[in-house]
Amino acid sequence: MKVPHDSFVDSRDFARIAKAIRFIDNHFREQPRLTTIAAQAGLSEFHFNRLFRRWAGVHTQAISRFRDGQ
Repeated sequence: MKVPHDSFVDSRDFARIAKAIRFIDNHFREQPRLTTIAAQAGLSEFHFNRLFRRWAGVHTQAISRFRDGQ
């Protein structure tokens, strides 16, 4: 059975965001910058921002708010 290309892309994107969330969880005390988190996911800040909003359902600014305890 052939898997549609979109499913492969979606699973890769999901894995990238899951990896970024694990990184955030493991390094929250260090308050990593968005650029650092994006790099962990293997993405530019721009592309990470778009994917994070799509998969996590919140804007990446929420990371800063959470990080700052707001």
